[in-house]
This record gives sequence, C-alpha cells and structure tokens, in this order.
Amino acid sequence: MDKNQNEKKNLREDTYVATGLCLGLGIGAAFGVLFDNLAIGIGMGMCIGVAIGSFIKQKKKDDNKGNNN
Repeated sequence: MDKNQNEKKNLREDTYVATGLCLGLGIGAAFGVLFDNLAIGIGMGMCIGVAIGSFIKQKKKDDNKGNNN
C-alpha cells in the first residue's frame, strides 16, 4: 500500500470521533433547547457523541484486525 492510500485510510478512521462529536452536539443542543438548559444539553450531547464515535472506531478496528488473521 503506498503512502497516499495509507494516509487516506488513517484519515477515514479518525473521522468517527469527529462525526460522533458533531452529531452529539446537534442532538444535545436540540435537547438543551427543549428542556430549557442549553449548556447541559450541549455538554451531554458532546460526551455521548464522543463515546459513540470512539466505540464505532474501536469496533471497526477490531473487525479489521479479525479479518486480517
């Protein structure tokens, strides 16, 4: 695998946490507005989004490790 393909693969793997953060932020902001407490909604949404993104990243990493054996 050449260097450019390896960099693209690493870039795609790193976007799971960022995507989870963005989605969690949006959903958390919506719940914050709904419950009239924007700060807690955003904070909780960010935490949940990062956790979900990290979980998906780890699961994909484990799946790829299992396929190589």
